[in-house]
Amino acid sequence: MSQYVTLTAETNMDVAAGSDWISVFDETDQVYLAFCGAGTICHVSVTRQAAGTHDYVGLVSAKPDIALSPSGVQAVAGTFITWKQSSPPSPHS
Repeated sequence: MSQYVTLTAETNMDVAAGSDWISVFDETDQVYLAFCGAGTICHVSVTRQAAGTHDYVGLVSAKPDIALSPSGVQAVAGTFITWKQSSPPSPHS
């Protein structure tokens, strides 16, 4: 079972104009998934092999230190994504 989702963090300001970055952070695994230093949109695709729920956060901040959790955050939006185990199709009689 391999399922994926594309996460999008969007802001109303172009981060290229300053020192800010758009980032996508996995709160569950405590890891950054994407950094975007220009534009207003940051996309990342995530694939999971097992069922479960992950908490993802899109944020605007100074360029983050990938060894640390988000700090100095100016804006945050989060969502939970749940991967479910697929059931096999029912046999037809």
